Amino acid sequence: MKKLNILTLFLSSLIILSSCSSEESFIPDDQSAGLLKKYKLKRDTSGAYSIDFDLNKNVRVDKVVNPEDNSNQFLLYSGNNNTNKSISEDLLIDTNQLKVGFVDTNIGFYSNVSITDDNINFLSKNDTPQYLDTYEVYSNEDGTFGLDFKTKDNVAVDFVYNENDSAYEIHLERGNSKDNNYSRVLEQEEDKSLKIYFVNHSSNQAKSSSVSSPIRKPIIIIDHGEEGEN
Repeated sequence: MKKLNILTLFLSSLIILSSCSSEESFIPDDQSAGLLKKYKLKRDTSGAYSIDFDLNKNVRVDKVVNPEDNSNQFLLYSGNNNTNKSISEDLLIDTNQLKVGFVDTNIGFYSNVSITDDNINFLSKNDTPQYLDTYEVYSNEDGTFGLDFKTKDNVAVDFVYNENDSAYEIHLERGNSKDNNYSRVLEQEEDKSLKIYFVNHSSNQAKSSSVSSPIRKPIIIIDHGEEGEN
C-alpha cells in the first residue's frame, strides 16, 4: 500500500512539472528584451515606399493607420502567436508626407520615421530635379543607422554635416561621377533627431542671375527613445 502511494506521488509530480514546462514555453525568453530587432524603409526607382522589419520571437503586431496625417504605427506586444519574424508593408506618400512608427510595449520604446518627398504621380518639370534613383534607411542592432542610395547617371555627390541644423546633407547636382551607389553609417546624437537631407541643386542655377535655393527632398527625420521622454 505504501509503494502504491509513493508511485502515485511520483506520477503527480511528473504531471505538475510537465504542466509548468508547457506554460513557460508561452513566455518570451527575455521579457526585458526589445521586441523589434531592426527595420528598413525603402524608396524604389518608381518612387514607391515600403518598410521591412524583423521581430524577435513571440511578438504580436497591431497596425494603426491615421489617414489625416498619413501615419502608419505598428504596436508590438509580447505573446504566443505565429506572427512572421520578417514583415514587409507597402506605404503611400500622400501630399508629400509619410510617417511610420513602432511602439514596443514590452520595454516602452518607440521609433518614428517622418518622410517629406514628392509623390511621383503628381510631378511636373518644375519639381525636384531627379538626381536620386533609390534609397534605403535602416536601423542597426548596435544603435546606429545605415543609409544606402543610388543616383541617376552623371550626378555628383557631396556629403556635408550641417552643424546649425544637426543634419546630414547629401548634395546632388549634375556632374561627372564614377559611381552611382553610396553607403554611409550615421549616428543619432543623444536627445536629438537624426536628420537626413537630400539637397538637389538645379542644373541651371549657375547660369541664372537670381540663383534659386536648392530643393531639400527627400527629408528623413528619425526619433527614438523611451516613451514619455518627449
